[in-house]
Amino acid sequence: MAETQPGAGAEAVALTAMDRRAMLTAEQVCLHYYEGRSWLACSLRRREAPQVFSRQDQLVFPDTREVMPGERNRDIGCSVGLSGYVGESGAMWHGDPDGRAQCFAMVVAPRLSRVWQTVATLVKPGDRLTLAWTADNNNAVIREAGLHADSVSVLVSRGARTRYEFVVCNQITPDNSARMIRRHG
Repeated sequence: MAETQPGAGAEAVALTAMDRRAMLTAEQVCLHYYEGRSWLACSLRRREAPQVFSRQDQLVFPDTREVMPGERNRDIGCSVGLSGYVGESGAMWHGDPDGRAQCFAMVVAPRLSRVWQTVATLVKPGDRLTLAWTADNNNAVIREAGLHADSVSVLVSRGARTRYEFVVCNQITPDNSARMIRRHG
């Protein structure tokens, strides 16, 4: 399990009933760690005209910043765990001491993802979430191909204990701007 270390503004907030509802009904969920802040961005879209949202949708997704036209959003603050492996030695690193790490993953169709629906169904108001990012969890084949295996898990804490851990995204890519976990700019 990744070492948990909230960054500036990255403290997990207690989930509300509206947060849970957003997690269950979002059409897209993005997981972020950037500039010391860790959060889930749950989004709801209306593609057809007119782009009308019900009163309930407006309460659950209050943010109207439009990354995409006709989109409403809800951000949920999370703690962060960031770790990874170095080369063939398997030595581990933890944290983001220089504040330059950037992490991004997306659950494209969360309503169809069994893992995401399990997370969203199990959480309760008052729970806290941690995004645990793991970089370079490679094997020899991945290393020989010059690729990197990154993943992110959602840890659900209830009270003082971490109750559940779910791997929600895995990615094997070259070390480029599309990589899930970038540590050096």
